[in-house]
Amino acid sequence: MSTSLDSTLRRSGHRVLVLDGETRSALAVVRALGTEKIDIGVAAHHPGGLAQKSKYTSTIFECPDPVDAPEMYLKWVSEVVESWQPRMLLPLTDTSLTLCLRIKDILSAHTFLPAVDEDTLEQINDKFSLIQTAASLGIRVPETHLIPPSDERTVEDQTLMQGFNYPAVLKANSAVSDVHSHFVKGGVYYPEDPEDVAEIIHGDLDVEHRMIPFLLQEKIEGEGIGVFALCNEGEPLALFAHRRILEKPPSGGRSVLSESIPLSEAPVEEATKLFRHYKIQGVAMAEFKRTASGEHCLMEINPRFWGSLQLAIDSGRDFPSMLFKLYQIGQPFPDTALEQFVTSIHDYKVGQRLRWELGTLDHFIINCKQDIGAGLKNALRSNSLLLFANKKNTRTEVFRKDDPWPFLFEIRRYFSEFFSRRLSED
Repeated sequence: MSTSLDSTLRRSGHRVLVLDGETRSALAVVRALGTEKIDIGVAAHHPGGLAQKSKYTSTIFECPDPVDAPEMYLKWVSEVVESWQPRMLLPLTDTSLTLCLRIKDILSAHTFLPAVDEDTLEQINDKFSLIQTAASLGIRVPETHLIPPSDERTVEDQTLMQGFNYPAVLKANSAVSDVHSHFVKGGVYYPEDPEDVAEIIHGDLDVEHRMIPFLLQEKIEGEGIGVFALCNEGEPLALFAHRRILEKPPSGGRSVLSESIPLSEAPVEEATKLFRHYKIQGVAMAEFKRTASGEHCLMEINPRFWGSLQLAIDSGRDFPSMLFKLYQIGQPFPDTALEQFVTSIHDYKVGQRLRWELGTLDHFIINCKQDIGAGLKNALRSNSLLLFANKKNTRTEVFRKDDPWPFLFEIRRYFSEFFSRRLSED
């Protein structure tokens, strides 16, 4: 079940179990806590998760796939937490967090699970409910309509889709949905007209995706802005903000190149309203788009660690270490201890950048597939990838000289999957 690499640290009692070891956010957590001399266990359902390759991982676990085998996963989590006794459990994806909260009462007897409760997570993950709540708080949101599952759609829904303002965004109402005892991940589409919507929901979607509600949403053009927080009962103890410079895919998605920005340039007031409303416990990210007019429009909230976590750490906001230290105080947190905790937090560095290496390569490839001439010209002559800009303040996300193995593993996996796809296409 596991391989222990450091028995000395295990005896210290400072253990953290990091789930979703396949993710880059898990790698950022492991590297941050590793410098705190904490015994870190990392679980992954694929052979060799990215974070498991870090030199800071002391114990490796192989777990069932939470998406395809949620009941087996829950049984595995409860058994490992009871036997390994980590002080803190950190789920890093929507699926694992959703599942762990289902058995929070069982887990809480053995570990801290610093997160919102199950009902609150359900409210946040219901994107239509989130949009309505944000609008009631006076926060700018995209025009959004809920499209029921295929067997529940009415003539009114069809009329709405015909009269919507295109181009638009069509996406699942929840990042993950529980369908027939396993999880279905939602997709994002960019229909140009009602015919595109009909083709997607009647043709492109598989049977399971036709069973979940979708959102037809106004397409907001603008720069992605994130506000990140460590909260106690909704009150931010530490804040951080960044902007997305490049994304994968280029039309909008995961951050490829991001930069820390001053809190004064971010929608901190709007994000704080949401954190307080949902009484966020632990960490959370509120994502916005900044329009040409300077307005900030809410996209979503994630009440967990986020993809570009490493940027915050590099900038001086070490959220994983802060979260662990906060829960070392004990609960409920005494007011004096909280004041001392907040006072110990220093300003973060503005203008720090983080580049995901293989994400940048994918960004380039996608652009070239659309127009190879323009893609090459923009990258080589116009420096559209910003490879030669602000190099002094730019760090690579996965490759670190003092911990190179995760990057080597990611490279090998990337090209293995690339050539496998090519062979299957041929």
